[in-house]
Amino acid sequence: MPEAPAPWQLFVQPDQRSCGAAAMVVARFLGDPEYRTLLEGGSLTSPRTLAGDTALSERFKTETLAMHQRITGLADVSGKPQIPWPRKFGTPPWSVARQLSGTVGADGTRATYSWHLARTSLPGAYQRLLDASRSGRVSAIYVGTTCVPRHVALVVQATARGTLDVYDPARGRLDELDRLAFLGNRVEIAGWDVAWFVVTPEP
Repeated sequence: MPEAPAPWQLFVQPDQRSCGAAAMVVARFLGDPEYRTLLEGGSLTSPRTLAGDTALSERFKTETLAMHQRITGLADVSGKPQIPWPRKFGTPPWSVARQLSGTVGADGTRATYSWHLARTSLPGAYQRLLDASRSGRVSAIYVGTTCVPRHVALVVQATARGTLDVYDPARGRLDELDRLAFLGNRVEIAGWDVAWFVVTPEP
């Protein structure tokens, strides 16, 4: 995590389809100091201003839309070919895994990510998220109804209590997620309760 806290309230997805892309922008923002400075247009340790916040919010919107084009396009973050995905359907978990694999973590290194169906083993999925957070890595979680996944959020860190701080792109805020809520299909992220997929670093 960077020294200065992220201004979560400014990091809101620009449309209903870009939650996954917004999460990937935040993942890079947290791990890559140069990208963070570029997106900020300065330092968050300096006095905050309304004009500065507005500019950051606009840059976040622009970069999120660009990220959505990139991660659903013909090539992934490393330049390798991938099957394109219609953006009107959001961002698939395999594209998120490729993007996170190419994203620098807080320790300056990269890790290989893979996606997993959470519904087949909710305890195992939560443990994957917790292990990743405790190792200093972000992870993604897909949530929705009992019938279909609808939203992507970013697990930012673990707390001392064993809960997870989760960035919700729809609301531009951090939510706390505990194990019992995850296992009981009471996730409550952007109004969605059921965990579908997790995208985590490989052990």
